[in-house]
Amino acid sequence: CVQRVHQNQIEQLPVFLASLLVAGVGYPILASAFGLVFLVGRQVYAIGYYDQPSKRSYGGFYFLGIFGLWILCIVFAFQLLGHNKVH
Repeated sequence: CVQRVHQNQIEQLPVFLASLLVAGVGYPILASAFGLVFLVGRQVYAIGYYDQPSKRSYGGFYFLGIFGLWILCIVFAFQLLGHNKVH
């Protein structure tokens, strides 16, 4: 179980870090908050999985963190493209 959790963490790390970097450039405070939600959720997920694999769903709220970062990335991309201007 411990190896599976570790592998899962490593698989998600590049996506998280890239999203955090891009979102953090445009929205540093919000990106930090979503990053914290992701990290806390991953810890709860890992602790639950270590104890009993059926308890891993307790940390499922980490998806809120990564989805929030993705939304910030999309909004920031539209701002960079100039779609936030009123014509």
